[in-house]
Amino acid sequence: MTDIRIRLPAHPTLAGAVWPEQASLGLRVARASLLALVGSAVMALSAKLSVPFFPVPVTMQSLAVLLIAAAFGSRLGAATMALYLVEGALGLPVFAGTPAHGIGLPYMMGSTGGYLLGYVPAAFAVGFLAERGADRSVPQLLGAMTLGHIVLFAAGYAWLAHLVGAEAAWTAGVLPFVVGTVVKTLLGALLVPSVWGLVGRR
Repeated sequence: MTDIRIRLPAHPTLAGAVWPEQASLGLRVARASLLALVGSAVMALSAKLSVPFFPVPVTMQSLAVLLIAAAFGSRLGAATMALYLVEGALGLPVFAGTPAHGIGLPYMMGSTGGYLLGYVPAAFAVGFLAERGADRSVPQLLGAMTLGHIVLFAAGYAWLAHLVGAEAAWTAGVLPFVVGTVVKTLLGALLVPSVWGLVGRR
């Protein structure tokens, strides 16, 4: 009889520590599906939240991306972002400004489309590093989340530059958000290891 072993990350993710994976394929699929649905709901909620900040209000979406990725890991984190994008593409009002500013694929082809698509590789990158223990350390997670934000901004800037030109994309799509992004990166890097501390004490 063939011995089938499931290869798990060297370090369990936060979600894996709180709700461990099971050997049964059906239970693993059900667990992953439920977590992805919860994660996409968190993304939809974060899209509707903004905090007054200088020079522009800070939205919570990129922070939610990085937190979900750190908690879920690379594959489930990226799959959650993909599910969120599919929900939006199908016309559900899950993005910021929807339905007032449009829905579905026309909305995703607009100025924020690159940032939306950047959620998937950003989540994969942060989740990959979290699976290797970066989520346990504030300095390491700070580096991982900085990388995630760089990936996200690179995708968003590239698409926006295609639409409005490189200089306008930099001025309108990157510079106003630098300070808020630094704050969110620091917040995320502090939050996840703190939760790990609580889980460890349990």
